[in-house]
Amino acid sequence: MVMTTSLCTSPSMESHSILAHMPVMVKETMGYLLTDLSGIYVDCTLGAGGHAAAILQSLNPEGELIGIDRDQLAIANFQRQLKRWPSRVILLHSRYALLGELLQSQDIGQVDGVLFDLGLASFQIDEPERGFSYLRDGPLDMRLDSNQKITAEFVINDYDERTLAALIRDYGEERHWRRVARAIVRARKDGPIESTLQLADIIAGIIPKPQVIKSLSRCFQALRVHINQELDELRAGLDAAVNYLKPGGRVVVICYQSLEDKVVKELFARYSGICQCPKDLPQCTCGVQKVLRVLNRRAIQPTAKEIEANPRARSARLRVAQKISSGGTR
Repeated sequence: MVMTTSLCTSPSMESHSILAHMPVMVKETMGYLLTDLSGIYVDCTLGAGGHAAAILQSLNPEGELIGIDRDQLAIANFQRQLKRWPSRVILLHSRYALLGELLQSQDIGQVDGVLFDLGLASFQIDEPERGFSYLRDGPLDMRLDSNQKITAEFVINDYDERTLAALIRDYGEERHWRRVARAIVRARKDGPIESTLQLADIIAGIIPKPQVIKSLSRCFQALRVHINQELDELRAGLDAAVNYLKPGGRVVVICYQSLEDKVVKELFARYSGICQCPKDLPQCTCGVQKVLRVLNRRAIQPTAKEIEANPRARSARLRVAQKISSGGTR
């Protein structure tokens, strides 16, 4: 489950084409994340390696990067680039929800910064065999880690209508959730639904034309978030990040959809000492501690120039918080 690679030992290999990618808000991310150029930083979502490369280009030789990803391809391709940087790199094929255990396995007690760049990497979206896109025909897979068992095909063909409707509503925020679930269940009576375009056609067939693209995006998002348990992973990963940050260290999160952003805002509020009790209670009983200071009350968004160069950045929202005490849940 965990693969560790030290820098300077990898053979010289040409990088896979997926690494020619544009990281989102890289200047802003580095400006907030890097407080000590000799420090230890964690990129919890290595992806195509754009932010990881920017971190390594900025660090001193004494600095260290830990890169984590559930996708084996992301780990393998970034491993090929390690000889480019003098800093130490540890690559871990794992879920970032296990961040605490991963750091312990490397005898690391505290880190200077943790980055989460959520959503999908471009190479994952563009590869039809991964099944993430409704624009390309491929199998209904949608797993970030190919070792896990549950796929989108299983969900679409085996979940009952009520369960399907609930996940489309809760994880996709799709207004036509009942109609979509009903259409899927009706269509699969004629045989299993096996491809992305087959599913996209079913959804598009019952959605008013002006809303088709947004509904497809929401339904495919709902399946991906459910299959990979992305919101639960994010909560666990953020908790661990706060616990392992040293005072003065920062956590930077780039979100691409409202459900992720809501999780981040709620956790930042809790660790900022904002009471989580119901408003009708006469006094606070939740025992919150002020561990973080939020550095940007409003999320930072890409500039118009960046969106023009990289349209996939348009929905990105960046939030930052700094550790102000040694408190936490550890």
